Parts: sequence; structure tokens; C-alpha cells
Amino acid sequence: MKGNGILIVEDDRDASGLLARMISRRYPATSVYSAANGRKGLEAFLQFFPEVVITDITMPEMNGLQMAHRIGALSPETRLIAMSANLERLTTSSGIRPVSFDHYFTKPVNLSDIFSALNDILQK
Repeated sequence: MKGNGILIVEDDRDASGLLARMISRRYPATSVYSAANGRKGLEAFLQFFPEVVITDITMPEMNGLQMAHRIGALSPETRLIAMSANLERLTTSSGIRPVSFDHYFTKPVNLSDIFSALNDILQK
């Protein structure tokens, strides 16, 4: 079910656009998709089945934890990377079972950290 691609789910358009451009330059053979919130991220996931999902946690409509939980149930092999200004949001229970993220980063995110995580994931 897993495809070749990276989905970025981030409600900050500037941050999402920058990250998508930088990833596209670094990995030109990999498709990069974007979504503005968890609900749209889940829809994009179901359309493209990317190998990696990079998500913000705090977003409108459906947060990153809720989306990641659903993606994990649908496709356990999909690799998840979380970004958050507040890492405590990753560990608080909001009625959702804990989500297993492969990597997580505090915002503002250093691009070299994202690239290192992607290298780790894509080379496996």
C-alpha cells in the first residue's frame, strides 16, 4: 500500500511551502505533497499513500495526533515525523492512544535535522 512520496501536513503555508521546496530540491525523484490540516492530510494520504508523513501537531479541523493515529491504523508501515512548538502535545492524552513517531522535532525545525531523518527513513 505504501508509495514513494512525502506528505507535509502544516497549517502555516509559508513553512509548508519552504519545506516542500527544500525537500523537492534535496530529493528530486521523490514526489512531495502538501496539506493544510489533518483532515486534508488524511485525504491526501488516502489519495497518494506516501512513504513518509511530516506533520505539525497543532492544526485546525483535525490535529496531527488524530491524523497520525488514523494513518497508523490504515498503514502501519508509513513513517511519521512530528513537528511541534510544544513537544508536550505529543505525550498528552487527548482521548487518543499514543502515536509512534519515527522522529519528532521542536519548532522552529532545523532543515538539516529533517534531512537527516529523511535519509534515515528513505535508506531503509
